[in-house]
Amino acid sequence: QEHATSAVTAAVHMLRCLRSMNEWSVEHGLPEVNIRCGIHTGRVLVGNMGFRSRMKYGVVGEDSEIPSFLEEMNKSYSTKLLISHETVSRLSPESFIVRPIDCVYLREASPGDSSREPEVVYEVLDRNASDSKSQQLTEAAEVHAVA
Repeated sequence: QEHATSAVTAAVHMLRCLRSMNEWSVEHGLPEVNIRCGIHTGRVLVGNMGFRSRMKYGVVGEDSEIPSFLEEMNKSYSTKLLISHETVSRLSPESFIVRPIDCVYLREASPGDSSREPEVVYEVLDRNASDSKSQQLTEAAEVHAVA
């Protein structure tokens, strides 16, 4: 559970820092920088793979491509940070302000595999805090989820 919280916290922090950096850039006549993040929690194999003559550090596994897919989906939804249901299920409910975005197939279909199910994808709006902005975002996310 801590991995999911750490990953989402880091992404929210990156986006906040980027907002500040972009404000500075605009004030100084420089272009803005934009990023998109996708986070999924799942099983993968990570490490050095290959032989001594050809070693590569990499990530393999069924879940290894899902974060890239989520990152790419941000373009379609005009969002910055999308996370999978697997990640949301490992976050404490009050940690972040999230809203459901869509129900999509995150895994590619295998021949003869009929067990594939669509999964809910969520946008992380911000880290939950006790200020009025967080309260407004929380209320807006709740209204969106009900609609």
